[in-house]
Amino acid sequence: MQHLDIDRPNMPDLQFVLLVTALCTSRLTSLNLPDVVRSTLFDRCWLLVHDGSPPQRLEERVIDLRSWTEITLEAMVETIHLVLRDAGIRT
Repeated sequence: MQHLDIDRPNMPDLQFVLLVTALCTSRLTSLNLPDVVRSTLFDRCWLLVHDGSPPQRLEERVIDLRSWTEITLEAMVETIHLVLRDAGIRT
């Protein structure tokens, strides 16, 4: 099984954010991310780049990063690290 070291993902920040948010909305059952962590992660990242609350329908839970800035990206990386650390997840 593949794994991703949260503290050293060995990928650019944008790729890291896109990968993690995509995994959070995937329906993969083999991830070590409980549904509550997936939802929290996505919701917090959503609020950094969108106005209004995150959509509830799975089909609409896509973060549009076209208007991102370097500061937004850094905030998303830090948010992901914080949520995963709080959940005790390192990989």
